[in-house]
Amino acid sequence: VVQRSGRAVRGLSVLRSGRLRAVFPERDSEAMAFVANPGDWFAVIPVIARRPAIATMVAAERSRVLVVLPRDVEAMLEAEPRWNRHLAVLVAEQQLVLW
Repeated sequence: VVQRSGRAVRGLSVLRSGRLRAVFPERDSEAMAFVANPGDWFAVIPVIARRPAIATMVAAERSRVLVVLPRDVEAMLEAEPRWNRHLAVLVAEQQLVLW
C-alpha cells in the first residue's frame, strides 16, 4: 500500500515504474477507479487542498514512486507560477475519474 484513503499523504507523487491501482474503500472495498502507470501523478488533490487521501493506492506489481514534499510543491509554485495550470489540469482529470 502506497497511500491509504483518509490518511495524510506524504506529498505529490509520481509513479516512476510499475503499476498502482486506486481503490476507494468508502464506496466499495472492491471498487477500482483506475490504474496508474509510469508517469502518472497522484495525491494531487490532497496536497493542493491540504486534505487526507481520497483513494488507497495499492501496488499491482513492484513499483517505484517519487514523492515531492508539500513544502517543495509550494516553493515550486511560487518560483514557477506556470505550474499552477499543470496542477489544475491534473486535478480536473482526477475529478473526472472520480465522477
